[in-house]
Amino acid sequence: MSDKQGVTAVVPARAGSKRLPNKNMAKFLGRELLFRAVDCALESELITDCIVSTDSDGYLRKLNEEYHEKPVT
Repeated sequence: MSDKQGVTAVVPARAGSKRLPNKNMAKFLGRELLFRAVDCALESELITDCIVSTDSDGYLRKLNEEYHEKPVT
């Protein structure tokens, strides 16, 4: 977490969708939807931290691979 005063973004990423399984990892314009949400949070000048709330170990692994050097928890 950052020492700067700012806003923490919370991105919900539940894996158990019944209508569209794994929708958070579905690609939209070549990028996973979950990654797009995190990218938008990290690019914001107001947001200093990004927390992804998920019930999926797979999502956590992919997030750690994608954002291993960025402030995503």
